[in-house]
Amino acid sequence: MQAEDQYLTSPPKDGVYVKGLFLEAAAWDKKAGCLIEPEPMQLVCPMPTILFKPVENKKKVTKGNQLVQNLYLKKSNILIEFI
Repeated sequence: MQAEDQYLTSPPKDGVYVKGLFLEAAAWDKKAGCLIEPEPMQLVCPMPTILFKPVENKKKVTKGNQLVQNLYLKKSNILIEFI
């Protein structure tokens, strides 16, 4: 489910809304809700607002069967690893 920022008037019950992220070498398809190839000469593409919800890790999972994605924050030079 995607919602426009104008309808996000209060904080979520669980989690946090994150906006202001950009994709490099990819684009976001709003209708399909997935990554697509960028237009020619398009270096960055804005991401929609994302709801990150905390979940309890009930069992130990190895990284072998998961996609690990890095998020770089340029202003503070911090690397956050999403598993």
